[in-house]
Amino acid sequence: MREGYHLARTLSALRMGAYDPSFRIEAPRAILARQTPDGPVSVAIEPHENTVRASIYGPGADWMAPRLHGLCGLDDAPELFEPRDAVVSRLWRKFSGMHLPRTPLVYDRVVQIVLLQLVTWVEACRGWGRLVRAKGAPAPGPFDLFVPPSAETLAATAVFELTAMGIRPKQGQTIQRLAKRAARLERAASDGVERFSDMLAHLPGIGPWTIAYARGSALGDPDAVLLGDYGLPHSVAYVLAREARGSDDRMLELLEPYRGHRFRVIRLIWSNGVFAPRRGPRGGGE
Repeated sequence: MREGYHLARTLSALRMGAYDPSFRIEAPRAILARQTPDGPVSVAIEPHENTVRASIYGPGADWMAPRLHGLCGLDDAPELFEPRDAVVSRLWRKFSGMHLPRTPLVYDRVVQIVLLQLVTWVEACRGWGRLVRAKGAPAPGPFDLFVPPSAETLAATAVFELTAMGIRPKQGQTIQRLAKRAARLERAASDGVERFSDMLAHLPGIGPWTIAYARGSALGDPDAVLLGDYGLPHSVAYVLAREARGSDDRMLELLEPYRGHRFRVIRLIWSNGVFAPRRGPRGGGE
């Protein structure tokens, strides 16, 4: 484990709000519950000296164990990042030790991102919480968490059931499409970011914004850039140039010196107070 590594900062982006029933951070420890091909697991991860320690419960424990390295962001290489101005240097010091995780399975994360389309962060977190409690199951282990619903469960869930949880019909339809293709989605992710992006691009309800967000937060792509976001261009313009309003073009211009690490800069900006994109009604087919 690299010197200065910070587990909570690394994994916080995967938590859907402070009341996520499947993920809890009790700094310095992070606790999450997930489905695996071998069954559900609960994982408690805690830094220890120059490594991390994990306690894993449930039938999927053997499957999850060798994948914790990527989940904890230890496949990431933040030492290759070089701040090029005073603002980013300050953020880099303030949020030191933050790595980009790669989720062992991408399906849950893509569902979370679909829930963020066209709504506020609070609405998305509320929808995720209701979905997990209604269609998930109590997680193994002593942590009082819920395992998110499996793809098979969501594929068999009617859209009207999802809308009753506060999920918009268009999002519900997209979640169903993803659920029916979950195995293909995981295979595509294992083939790399381009194959993953290509598969998502062919699904109705998935556009460039969702693809870029998934690349950055599920596959650990340090250069993913979210275009078509309602608030992000304004945040980037304000933080990096003290400009009150921004556009996608202006955001790309300001992030260009950081090509190769643009998503890393975006995460620093979110960590500084913009906790998630507030997705507006413009952009792709989303």
